[in-house]
Amino acid sequence: MWVDEVELELEAGRGGDGCVSFRREKFVEFGGPDGGDGGCGGNILFRASRHLRSLSHLSSIRRIEAGGGASGRPRNRTGRRGKDRILEVPCGTVVREADHGRVLADLFEEGETLVVARGGKGGKGNAAFATPTRRAPRQRGLGQAGERVRVRLEVRLIADVGLVGLPNAGKSTLLSRISAARPRVAPYPFTTRQPELGVVEWKGETFTVADLPGLIEGAHTGKGLGLRFLRHIERTRLLLHLVDGSLPDPERNYRLIRKELEEYPGDTVRKPEMVVITKSDLGFARPRLDAALMEISAVTGEGIESLLDHLIAKLKELPAPEPYPAEGIVVPVSGASPERGAEPIEVEKVEEGIYELKSAAVRRYLEKYDPGDLEGWRRFWRFLERIGAVDELRGAGVRDGETVIVEGREMEYFE
Repeated sequence: MWVDEVELELEAGRGGDGCVSFRREKFVEFGGPDGGDGGCGGNILFRASRHLRSLSHLSSIRRIEAGGGASGRPRNRTGRRGKDRILEVPCGTVVREADHGRVLADLFEEGETLVVARGGKGGKGNAAFATPTRRAPRQRGLGQAGERVRVRLEVRLIADVGLVGLPNAGKSTLLSRISAARPRVAPYPFTTRQPELGVVEWKGETFTVADLPGLIEGAHTGKGLGLRFLRHIERTRLLLHLVDGSLPDPERNYRLIRKELEEYPGDTVRKPEMVVITKSDLGFARPRLDAALMEISAVTGEGIESLLDHLIAKLKELPAPEPYPAEGIVVPVSGASPERGAEPIEVEKVEEGIYELKSAAVRRYLEKYDPGDLEGWRRFWRFLERIGAVDELRGAGVRDGETVIVEGREMEYFE
């Protein structure tokens, strides 16, 4: 089954929590803290592979998670790192942010890799909080959550030559004649329902040819199979336009396809083009098509050698295709200390003597650190003073001895 577009929700692994531990050993009275750090969460990566042609292996998957990091252990042992998830995709896959459509990467070459979601950092063990004046801390850092992102993957075939034309113009027959590809061939329209790639070797030269499903009038608006596969033309260096010579008006059929290319967004219509009349073996008296380079028959082989010579000569004049520029996503650093007034702080009176403090900055702090002991709570209080939360509590009328709820934790307010 050919699948050239999927949407995935990705979540990198969460970092492991730090460990609170103290050295316990015979003849060592004050061993001090020895809690290790938590391991980092696993990343999620995309890697381009030339062995894949479509995204069918991802079509039934909607959510992918990487492994979480293990918690730190005593004796200053760091927790195990979370396992990465590496997802292979075909070369030519464009990775976009699903919500805004921004290009994150264009995996153009074999082996190119994109880290699309980074794992969370592991929390610090209590050994990291020891100071000359604080020799037995019970505070630890908590593992941070991994990045979450929704992406859309689009496969855009990378080929030197793209075959375009109306349905049943002989595109699949020509591909099977000049390469080892064996697309389905039948005497009726829309036989080709998915792109086919073939490798052509001729006189020591090698190039790839993509057989695209036939276009019909209105393809740029979604009629037929055109809109779904027109984007694959964007990657080709040269268009080989096949016009069925057995039909009564080749000129009209040629103009029809050109109109669809002009209506399609982008610069597809400006790509170099070679026009060829097909089915010359049928021997019909055909009106002249001025744009046509030659007449061929993929069945008898008439004109095929000359066509290959012209294709190779033209390709040598054209530049190689380039990947799409990646716009990327700017991700704020969640661990940075906010300045006073930088983020909104809300104090809500729940009932008499009980208040609730709401702030994104406070939530991030408690996701990263577990206060643990009295000294840890004092450090948290100094953080609240720094961001202006204590002034907000005073302004709301909180008095000594009253309860303040912070992210589900109750603390008693004292000046």
